[in-house]
Amino acid sequence: MPSNCDLNNWLLGWLEKEDMLGSQLFCTTMWKMWSYRNQVVFNQISPYPPAVANAALDFIVEFNHTNEKKRNQLQPHGAAAVAAAPSPVCNAHVIQVDAGCFPEGFTTFDCVFKDGRDSVYFSACNKEEVSIEPVLAEALAIRWCLQLAKEKGLQDVTIQSDALAVVECFRGSNSLASIDLIVLDCKTIMEDFSSVSINYVCRNLNVLAHRLVGHAMQAGCNSWVGYAFPITSSATVCNTSVI
Repeated sequence: MPSNCDLNNWLLGWLEKEDMLGSQLFCTTMWKMWSYRNQVVFNQISPYPPAVANAALDFIVEFNHTNEKKRNQLQPHGAAAVAAAPSPVCNAHVIQVDAGCFPEGFTTFDCVFKDGRDSVYFSACNKEEVSIEPVLAEALAIRWCLQLAKEKGLQDVTIQSDALAVVECFRGSNSLASIDLIVLDCKTIMEDFSSVSINYVCRNLNVLAHRLVGHAMQAGCNSWVGYAFPITSSATVCNTSVI
């Protein structure tokens, strides 16, 4: 806050901004700061500071994607669109992950690896004969992805999951006894990367990994260069072959 500005005027200025996305970020970040403050006071959980900003951004992304009208209003136009466009990150790898629990007593883990241009260059699925709760399955799927990324020698990795409760455990804003040890194990693996984060995305942004959940029941433990199925969305893939 500027030192020569009245607090009320400063807050009002943000709330009345024509940049609706800016106002969303401002308000949601303050809300998340209050939420994390309660975690500190009542649960003695100290959050990792960037997790507050990430939690606010994730909430806004999900909200705008589920509210088509508001999302259209927030789309920048002309020069603003160019200014708002993020710079491509060529050395980063995005890994989208999902898990499935089946009544037959099987659990599947599935993932897709994307490069900085949003192109799928690798996908994999794993099938295990074990009955576990969905939250544990999602946490194990994240650990499996971290191990795959480590085996591939990747250094800058972003893992995306649509299991919000699990992601919050990695960020310190939630704690589930059933996955505490898995989270600790994952954090040990994460120390081997130059840059790594685990983020939440809504289901409709994780559809490629989700499509592999059922396929793993037939494919078992398998992997592909590119994606296992033809992609009909805007995403692109390499030539697909089973390896």
